[in-house]
Amino acid sequence: MNIKLVSRGIEGELLLEGRIDSVTAPEVERIVMEMTGKFDRLILNLSKLEYISSAGLRTLLIMQKELQ
Repeated sequence: MNIKLVSRGIEGELLLEGRIDSVTAPEVERIVMEMTGKFDRLILNLSKLEYISSAGLRTLLIMQKELQ
């Protein structure tokens, strides 16, 4: 799993590459939650993901609920 941050002032974009599974999902959640405090708007770019497991989907859904 590689995560790249592109900062555009008040907006940030996280480019997620590789796999989100039960091993990497907690790391993804930690990083996304850290970045939400730094930007008014945060974009998750999932276009380079090769695989996302049910654990990864669960993590994304939990984060989406927490951030609304």
